Amino acid sequence: MQMTRAETCDWIQKKLEASERVCISRYADGEHLLMNGKARAKEDPSVVGPMLRKSIARSGQLVCINELKPHNTKDIWFRAHNYLKKAGHQDMYGGVNWNTYDYLRGSLILPSLFSKRTLIVGAHANALSSFLMGTNPEIESYPTASAKASHHYSTYFNELKTSCKRFDNIVFICGPLSKILVADLMDECDANLVDMGSMANALLDGFNSNKKLTSQWTMSWTRKAPLVQLSESFLNNLR
Repeated sequence: MQMTRAETCDWIQKKLEASERVCISRYADGEHLLMNGKARAKEDPSVVGPMLRKSIARSGQLVCINELKPHNTKDIWFRAHNYLKKAGHQDMYGGVNWNTYDYLRGSLILPSLFSKRTLIVGAHANALSSFLMGTNPEIESYPTASAKASHHYSTYFNELKTSCKRFDNIVFICGPLSKILVADLMDECDANLVDMGSMANALLDGFNSNKKLTSQWTMSWTRKAPLVQLSESFLNNLR
């Protein structure tokens, strides 16, 4: 079974309202390529590929994969969807773009994942936390390498294993490494573990229009979205 992005948001919201823990990872075409030995996202597939193949099959997490549209027949999205679904061995999958869906509708659930004691993990963790600390002073950051972050996995995991128990939420914005850390930290703490992905770039662009991180993407929705207003909505709901 796979949920749509809207159904995924509803699932997450119900879990949070019931004070139940959520562990969410996101896999799409980039991970599909890495898992099949092809370079992508500034990562070495020989290192990160086996780790992703193990992580996607970890039970107890909501693995989100790309949804298929009627025209996705035997294209990259079709191949990625079917490969990831088979590799995950999960009973239920979420929609990979649940986070952008919620952001575009005004951030109804995203702020909950940045509330209370929150740790942001990723290359842009310091930048994002600096914008959010004024609204939530309990936010902290843990920066990672911007390329080949998986090469530093052991260091990151051991340090996060020690500190993760202090947090209510840990938000990962470190590419393929995010999925691996979500799976491997599940038994180390009770925090919500959320692979947020590069949607954090949209948040940052809304806060700081002088540096456009979304210009690095192929994600066309950011070119039309009112990022400043959307990021303001996120902050208003975080307060």
